[in-house]
Amino acid sequence: MRLVSVAVVATIAMAQSTPPDSARPGIPKFEVASIKPCKGVEPVSNARSGNLPNGGFSAGRMHLECSPLVGTGGLIRKAYGTFASGEFHAFLHPSALPVEGGPDWIRSEYYTIDAKAEGTPSVEMMQGPMLQAVLEDRFHLKVRRDTRPVPAYELTVAKGGPKLRPFDG
Repeated sequence: MRLVSVAVVATIAMAQSTPPDSARPGIPKFEVASIKPCKGVEPVSNARSGNLPNGGFSAGRMHLECSPLVGTGGLIRKAYGTFASGEFHAFLHPSALPVEGGPDWIRSEYYTIDAKAEGTPSVEMMQGPMLQAVLEDRFHLKVRRDTRPVPAYELTVAKGGPKLRPFDG
């Protein structure tokens, strides 16, 4: 039995504050992005909606309040997993996208990101491909996707064929 697992390896170093530049054709860009560390501030819980705090988005604007880079609600997992294609993927469980490597501070430091987009892209596009570009530019994030075998269950038909009856309700 085999299941494909994706691992994101993070090697991060803080960058100077420069406008993000995406080399991704067809993907909208942020005109301006500001990333500030959250010092002495309690991290914002995203547990209410399973998403980002309310009021974090408006037409062409994104505000992420005190979010970690790595963790259950981490920016890397959101950008490269939940919203990777610019669409919301609700089926992605946090354990399905392990983030490995990187310095210790990527798990303990929190950041507030304010960004203004060119035009009015969707919230999913801003949290996915556009956020990927910001993380790669500002934190010098390098991502390596890894496939490896892991234990899984396999559903098979028993000897003698299936014993299930069609639903007739």
